[in-house]
Amino acid sequence: EGDVIARLGGDEFAVILAEVRASEQIRPIADRLLAAFEPPALLAGRRLHPGASIGAVICPEAGADPVELLIKADLALNRAKESGRGQCVLFNEQLRRRVIESDRIEAGLRAALEGGQLYVQYQPKIALSDGRLLGAEALVRWRRPDGSVVAPDSFLPIAAERGLLPNLSRRIAETVAADLLGWRGAGLVPGTVA
Repeated sequence: EGDVIARLGGDEFAVILAEVRASEQIRPIADRLLAAFEPPALLAGRRLHPGASIGAVICPEAGADPVELLIKADLALNRAKESGRGQCVLFNEQLRRRVIESDRIEAGLRAALEGGQLYVQYQPKIALSDGRLLGAEALVRWRRPDGSVVAPDSFLPIAAERGLLPNLSRRIAETVAADLLGWRGAGLVPGTVA
């Protein structure tokens, strides 16, 4: 009574528990919800095994703005999914720090896209039989103006998560195309580049 359940879109739902004020109250409710998804379901003659993951946030402890709360719940949900289906993760200080770091990397990556800090390194593919160059793999790299290098495994997931991957991919493809034209113009045969 008094709780609200809403479909946000696709397979995402929100549950507002009006009387819950502490994290200890979330666990039993989350466990009941997760248990409801354990039994297999029959759909159109097929046996399906549904599952769920839950991201939770406490209001007003984690904020009062509805958009901010949904973002934090979504971050907790992503962490729950990373931990394996059937998990409930509560937004906490560690996730908050992760969000701050992700925001910092996103801002830096946006500046890097505009400021030419991204470049491509090529990892050659060599035929083991005769040492002939078969091609290369293009690897994106990011060097900040201070000279420090940001590891791809720290910025590529954020680029994907924050919608920067199309711009980043286009920039890298343009760089690779220009390099290929230059090499071919110099009489080189670079092979295929992935």
